[in-house]
Amino acid sequence: MKVPYKFIFDRLKEPISIDEISDKFFQLGHEHTIDDDVFDFELTPNRGDCISLNGLLRELKSFYDLNNEFNIYNKPIPDLEINFSNKAVRYCPHISFLKIEINKNSIKKNYKDYLNDYFLLLGNKKINFFTDISNYISYELGQPTHCYDSTKINDEIVLEISESEETFTTLLDNKIELSDKNLIFKSKNEIINLAGIMGSKSTMCDENTISVIIECAYFNPEAIIGKSLKYDLQSDAAHKFERSTDPMCHEIVLRRFVQIVEDHSELTNVEIATFSENYVNKKIPFDLDKINKILGTNISEDKYKNILKNLGFKVSEFIIVPSWRNDIETQNDLSEEAARVIGYDTIGNTELNITSQNSGETNLKEKRFVEYLVDNGFNEIVNFPFSHLESKNSVLIDNPIDSTKSFLRDRIKESLIDNMLYNERRQQDSIKFFEMSEIYKKEQNKISKVTKLGIIVSGRKGKDYKSFNKNMDQAYLTSIFSKFIDNFESNLIEIKRDELQTKKKSKIFYIELTTNKITDEILNYKKISNKPTNFAKFKTVHDYPSIFRDLSFSVKKFEEIEKLEKLILNFKSDILHEVFVFDYFFNENTQEVKIGFRFRFHSDRTLTDDEVDKVVNDIIIRAIEFKNVTLPGLINESN
Repeated sequence: MKVPYKFIFDRLKEPISIDEISDKFFQLGHEHTIDDDVFDFELTPNRGDCISLNGLLRELKSFYDLNNEFNIYNKPIPDLEINFSNKAVRYCPHISFLKIEINKNSIKKNYKDYLNDYFLLLGNKKINFFTDISNYISYELGQPTHCYDSTKINDEIVLEISESEETFTTLLDNKIELSDKNLIFKSKNEIINLAGIMGSKSTMCDENTISVIIECAYFNPEAIIGKSLKYDLQSDAAHKFERSTDPMCHEIVLRRFVQIVEDHSELTNVEIATFSENYVNKKIPFDLDKINKILGTNISEDKYKNILKNLGFKVSEFIIVPSWRNDIETQNDLSEEAARVIGYDTIGNTELNITSQNSGETNLKEKRFVEYLVDNGFNEIVNFPFSHLESKNSVLIDNPIDSTKSFLRDRIKESLIDNMLYNERRQQDSIKFFEMSEIYKKEQNKISKVTKLGIIVSGRKGKDYKSFNKNMDQAYLTSIFSKFIDNFESNLIEIKRDELQTKKKSKIFYIELTTNKITDEILNYKKISNKPTNFAKFKTVHDYPSIFRDLSFSVKKFEEIEKLEKLILNFKSDILHEVFVFDYFFNENTQEVKIGFRFRFHSDRTLTDDEVDKVVNDIIIRAIEFKNVTLPGLINESN
């Protein structure tokens, strides 16, 4: 959103430099750049209340004495008798209609300075009298309105959810094929407005309009989100409605609309109708001790109250959240408001002293066991510490980073299953994963923390010729873990595939235990593997499928094998991501070796067989140049 500094300067009771204003906006969390004395804001999606001049002025009131009130029409407005039916109250609980009629020849040729500056300083295009005012109101107060030429509406207006496929012609003359669920206004069974997005050509205002019906509504964001993108409609209204508007601003907005019309023309009639469900402001208990505990501060009661009042909150034994602040829910949100105003930089650092519950020996046992797992081809998984899964012992997070994951994880099994399925769907046929993580549970109002180890396996034992054709089973796992885990077999379970969304057939084995079940025997283990010199910390996982090719060579002289392996295992191609020996057989009678290589091709797009075959043919040509190396057959496998 762009705001000329002049719009703010004109509201200040004392002159403040643009640089100082800029610093305050950054302190409040509103990132921006300044270009030719115009602020260009990048506002976060949860602060829809700031996508207006009025919203930003409300924020600055925490620091400056300024006038953020706008002239409105204060005379009584008679009731409008309008034939309106709201069949979608859930998605639009608050809506008003304003009818204005003006003298045809009374519109002034030049707009007043405040309105003209909106077009001049921001480079906006004038369209027609009522549409210009509607656009300005949206910019000034943050509430979109829609103007219908009242002479083009002579029947009932109905707001409803439509699930039928219909054609809608926008006021920009774009023909849109509506599909799925859409919130629409209809009149005479014709769509006159795709609610919250754009009106129709059939009822739009033009330079000759002198009688207008202005719709001012609050739409539930879930009814608007994604529609402008789906139908490729550039809509400032949708941008605001998706982020939620103020459901209680309609009377002020419409009275402001009337005032601007009166500033530029002669009114002949004004009428208003309001359809609104009961609105109850959110209440949060006043708890200064918790705010100071969250922030690590010692804010006084008077200062805290003053901060909230300047931001529009009402304060008593409860804090009444203003209707425009839909993002405020908990004490954590209120603490953030306080921190923004006093400045995060002014909050002192407090050193955290966390004592590990693990002894040095326990930590060493965990470290040795991880080394043992890595040496045996297992990959460590690090999962998000939050979860959407709830149980009776789950710990609820007051202010989660992700609203879909509002609990601390109290189990790791489900996460490892998800990891396994994700990799199997990407053609990984040997799953050997483990996770060592802290989980949290609430019991008798106390939160306990424990370190758990989870291991999940499925598919081939490995990618070498000795284990490629053998699947992991209970005997294999027992041979690996029974020495280092107490009562290993009693903790091992098989996960049934018919309970999962998977077409794979290989068995899944899982074990989960506390790390104190690791035996002291592990302390004698000496690791084999080391981190690679060029350690890759991050590797993108593509959604496109891999393509596999198998080549089985016959080598008549044993000394040629090293040359062949060096050629193939070091072969470079942008689409070749993995090569390994999956089969090996030495015929003592003929002294001939059969050696099979598996190639995995992958890209960030869908590969064609021709692209893969080109690389494979190049490998074959180079390989059979060696004496005593032949290719008895070519095996193809694509997934």
